[in-house]
Amino acid sequence: MDNNPLIQVKKLKKYFTVRGGSSFLHDTSKVRAVDDVSFDIHKGDTLGLVGESGCGKSTLGRTIIRLLEPTSGNIFFKGIDIATISNSKIKETRKQIQIIFQDPSGSLNPRRTIREILMEPFIIHNVLTPKEREKKIKYLLDIVGLASYFLKRYPHELSGGQKQRINISRAIALNPEFIVCDEPVSALDASIQAQVINLLGDLQKELLLTYLFISHNLNVVYQASNKIAVMYLGKIVEIADFKELYLNPLHPYTKALLSAVPQIDPKERTQRLLLKGDVPSPINIPSGCRFHTRCSKCFDKCKVLEPPMTTINEKHSVACNLYFNV
Repeated sequence: MDNNPLIQVKKLKKYFTVRGGSSFLHDTSKVRAVDDVSFDIHKGDTLGLVGESGCGKSTLGRTIIRLLEPTSGNIFFKGIDIATISNSKIKETRKQIQIIFQDPSGSLNPRRTIREILMEPFIIHNVLTPKEREKKIKYLLDIVGLASYFLKRYPHELSGGQKQRINISRAIALNPEFIVCDEPVSALDASIQAQVINLLGDLQKELLLTYLFISHNLNVVYQASNKIAVMYLGKIVEIADFKELYLNPLHPYTKALLSAVPQIDPKERTQRLLLKGDVPSPINIPSGCRFHTRCSKCFDKCKVLEPPMTTINEKHSVACNLYFNV
């Protein structure tokens, strides 16, 4: 494996401005959707990003590929900071960085045939001859397990799983190196979820892809990822190798999430750790550790000191005052 990360995110922030009242003269507040996030993804890896709804996972994924403009921070792709390059240059980068969205239906233009949808990336980037494009889109269908007759169909004629396969084939059309998978199976039936996860795994091996796999489902993340980052209220609170995280979770929030995962074997069932209270507003984030209002392990330091990411070992880091000594 190359020691240099393919994706390197450093102190990334994405804030949204919210104005109070009906007049633009009223006071404004900031929604700190992504707040000082840092991590690396090496080529060929899958980093699973997990957390409750509203914690900033999708915003982080879309900011990394510049669908949303970062407020501050760095996003290095193969050593180049794509957070600062111009819009004209970002178009070339989009060939190498793609996204698969959560909603299979909403991601496809209902007025276009599958052929037109798959042809669009080649037209936008002006690559391949017309004959080569026709050959490529048939290959794209074949590699995701669909027959060529689907090219004449419209999205409404396809099932949810088939639509998501089309979205996947469109994402790999320009031979990207990195793909953000934003809840790619959450809208699908359980049996179809497994098929799509297996397809993404097969494509990763065959095409040497690197993924950021976003999900709120820890079981799905476990199947799809070799490294997992846990996100809470705009920040990464724990990041570890997938086996390390599941066998030895450290952050109280991670432990609570894992305790909620259903276990088939009664002998393996653990006591459910219930989180008290609701998730605080990203407009009014608590002082100190932002999880302290819901944490059963909270002590005085947690209310005033925001814990930095602390390295436990080469495979495990956590942002928690239980493991940080000043």
